[in-house]
Amino acid sequence: MLGIIEGGSENTIVAKGLLDDLVGRGLDPSRPRLYVLDGGKALHKAVTDVFGKEALIQRCQVHKKTQCFIIPTKIRASKYLNRHNHGLQGV
Repeated sequence: MLGIIEGGSENTIVAKGLLDDLVGRGLDPSRPRLYVLDGGKALHKAVTDVFGKEALIQRCQVHKKTQCFIIPTKIRASKYLNRHNHGLQGV
């Protein structure tokens, strides 16, 4: 773990504060790196604000699979169960 910071919600100010702290502790912002992110817009903006618009950013494939396949499947299952449970009321 490189750093941790407390924040009320995911937002650019909190994420940028974390990245600024890393730079302040010696992380060279001019060195090219690949930033693998979870897909949140706030962290993406913070990385481009701190490391420049040319920063190489890739979406984490585990997060992408979870958000694109697993979560929607759970939502569909929940909606299916809710529809069928309403039909059972009064039985």
